[in-house]
Amino acid sequence: MANLRLEQMALRVRRSLLVASALTGIGGGLHPLAAQGEAPAAPSPQLLSVFLDCHLIISCDTDHFRREITFVNWVRQREDARLHLILTWTRSGAGTEYQFDNIGLGDWAGEESHLTWTSSSVNTRDEIINGITRTMALGFVQYAQRLGLAEQLRVVFDPADAIQTARQVQNVRNPEDDPWDFWVFRINARADLNGQDKRKVRNLNGTFSANRVTETFKVELGFNGSLNETENQLSSGDWFTSDRKSWGATGVAVKSLTGHWSLGAQFGANSSSVANRRAGFRAAPALEWNLFPYSESTRQQLIFMYQVGASWVDWWEETIFEEDAEWVFDHRLRTDLNFRQPWGSGGTAFQIASLLDDFSKWEMSLEGTVNIRLFRGFSFNLGGNYRVIRNQIGLRRRNLTDEEILTARRQLATDSSYRLNFGITFDFGSVFNNVVNTRFPQDVRGPLFFF
Repeated sequence: MANLRLEQMALRVRRSLLVASALTGIGGGLHPLAAQGEAPAAPSPQLLSVFLDCHLIISCDTDHFRREITFVNWVRQREDARLHLILTWTRSGAGTEYQFDNIGLGDWAGEESHLTWTSSSVNTRDEIINGITRTMALGFVQYAQRLGLAEQLRVVFDPADAIQTARQVQNVRNPEDDPWDFWVFRINARADLNGQDKRKVRNLNGTFSANRVTETFKVELGFNGSLNETENQLSSGDWFTSDRKSWGATGVAVKSLTGHWSLGAQFGANSSSVANRRAGFRAAPALEWNLFPYSESTRQQLIFMYQVGASWVDWWEETIFEEDAEWVFDHRLRTDLNFRQPWGSGGTAFQIASLLDDFSKWEMSLEGTVNIRLFRGFSFNLGGNYRVIRNQIGLRRRNLTDEEILTARRQLATDSSYRLNFGITFDFGSVFNNVVNTRFPQDVRGPLFFF
């Protein structure tokens, strides 16, 4: 009897040793079972390291992404990631199209995958954030599977959401089924009133837009108006009022000719108390060429545009050229370069314009911004513009008062203008960026001092 128990115990020990040996072989990269003709063991699961690049996106809620996508190890430096996600956006007919570009790093270098998701203009911010999160997670699945996480992932199908998406796609593909025929309208109005005992500020602003966008034709219409009024009590006890009034109506119609060429026209009207325009009307046809296909516009574009315009202007006051109202004919050439790449982002624009009947009245401007990653955690940013001005045909003939100059209520004569900003960013410390803690947020803390 005792011998039988010893034999059973020895058998259990041999089985335990066999299992331990097999597990040790898997953990150490050995495959003892493969020698017997069985499949090699799957690699040990590991989280997908991702560097998220979406600082130009208004809906880039990194806290939400980290909270909802838990099979990803978010890192703070691109050098620590196996996947670099560049999230960009562009306006669509009835909303915004987001593009997700997944770029492989390290041993995945040279691999890329791309996804898109389009939000509707009627979507709430929560719906937009959730849509971006779902699409982002979907793009990560194929990479997570390669790291052995397939067994831990689950696919959930939402019939209601799928039906709604199918209807949206059907409307896009079949405009005859869309009762609005791709037209999207938006109205916005805002009033801002604030003051103290000796100062009162009133700002009234309103906008209206109507857009119709398809692959071959785009129409954008807009109207805006604003009234900004400030009252200050002077040391004498009198009140001084400074106001600025303006309104504008704009329209653009563009026809897509090829993947690189477009033909369109810009038209509109406006009024500005600062610029001395009681009313101005302008129409200008234009031709545009993009070096890169328009389909790549979210990542890179180099555009050249030539435009010829005719304007009629009614001035508030007589100008330095003794005009109360006049026709103005002009032309302009503009080029725009914009890019968003793994090593950085930026853009620049150059424009030169003049009157068609008087080349001595002209202007030239150059502007740009750039943000470049130089090395691990260190980036350099530069921005600014410079403008040469020789076309101030609307300047008032009379001398401005000191009050008008100090309050910037009227346009001043000048030969040029400029703006320059530059800086560096150095980010160092822990490589991880997974933790979300929203306690004691800045908007709840308020100012540091109460006085």
